[in-house]
Amino acid sequence: MNKEELLKKIKALAEAGIGGEKKNAQEMLKKLMKKYKIKEKDIEIESIKKFNISIPRVYNAVSLACQVFYSIVGKRTEGVKGVYQSKHRYYVKCTNAEFIEFEAKYKFYCYHYKKELERFLSAFIQANGIFPPKGMERKSEDDYKLTEEDLKMLALAESLDKHHYNLQITGGVE
Repeated sequence: MNKEELLKKIKALAEAGIGGEKKNAQEMLKKLMKKYKIKEKDIEIESIKKFNISIPRVYNAVSLACQVFYSIVGKRTEGVKGVYQSKHRYYVKCTNAEFIEFEAKYKFYCYHYKKELERFLSAFIQANGIFPPKGMERKSEDDYKLTEEDLKMLALAESLDKHHYNLQITGGVE
């Protein structure tokens, strides 16, 4: 971490800290700025803004967004930076630079997450034998050609727990 980055962190603490923490950070900031001959404009902190985001209706997509955001900015500070929801809309609070990185990473990971979910669904169906009765299945020439994706799905299917559905017959003869 270079001097400017360190001073930016101390400045953030001097502005957002509480009690003695804030006072100590302010004093340390003044001393270090003087020692290293760094001006206030050199360590200006980029302002935090609110950015609307679109989160697809995919299982745990919000959790994925939060994790991607966390990977960029670290620990969420309540009311400052984070992923938030207002009614059915989502938004993030962060700097412009952080948002650009978040948006790019989230689109990337969301695309691959959806592909993995599709693979998981196919593997789950395969592992648990959720197929139509013999003679009622659809068949085509492509059913007999395994793609690389099919092989990945089958390998995943082998690793899944198998679940067996038992008919739930209730009642009886009276």
